[in-house]
Amino acid sequence: ACSSAAYHPRGHLLLLGTATGRIVALQHARGEYAISCQVTERGQAVVCVRFSSNASIKYPPNPTPCCQDGRLLALGTSDGRIYMMSVEDNGLVYRKYRQGTLTGHSSPVVRLDFSVDSATLRTWQLHQASSDTGITASCLSGHGDLLCAGDSAGQVSIFRYPTHPLQSQCVTSDALVSSVRDLMFAFGDSRLLVTDREAASLMQWSLVPERRS
Repeated sequence: ACSSAAYHPRGHLLLLGTATGRIVALQHARGEYAISCQVTERGQAVVCVRFSSNASIKYPPNPTPCCQDGRLLALGTSDGRIYMMSVEDNGLVYRKYRQGTLTGHSSPVVRLDFSVDSATLRTWQLHQASSDTGITASCLSGHGDLLCAGDSAGQVSIFRYPTHPLQSQCVTSDALVSSVRDLMFAFGDSRLLVTDREAASLMQWSLVPERRS
């Protein structure tokens, strides 16, 4: 069952994280299976996956640069761990770093973001909100002009970005029957991929221009 997804920066592969701790790479053009591997030791779900940006950093410290053009992958899991993997052969080979498991979160890691130069990794963990509905996932489009947010009621909202907090008009849809686990824009920003927290399903939405009267 799919629990997260991310496109390789070159757009030729779609990487899926599963509820059993595996990652599966599919050929984007035809959806054909490419490769898969087990990430977590005890089958914890891969809640979020992100490739590094088109920039060079060094990880671990002092070795050769290893993450130009998506050569580094970060994965957040349901037990609060973050796994760092090297990516080779244009996304067809994945290897975990020996000291690449990051700990410290007390709840599932629901969101990962690399900085523009891939030198910094930002994470969010799941908090128990006091209200019935709260934001559970968000993503920025590849062109940086749209912001999408999903909530615990299964609604997905799309905003213009950047947006003023007092004028934050949006388009909202009841996408799922349960909480939104993860969101991502497809390569080229023509579609939006949404994963469900309970059913572990993957849904695809087409983005069409707004009709003006």
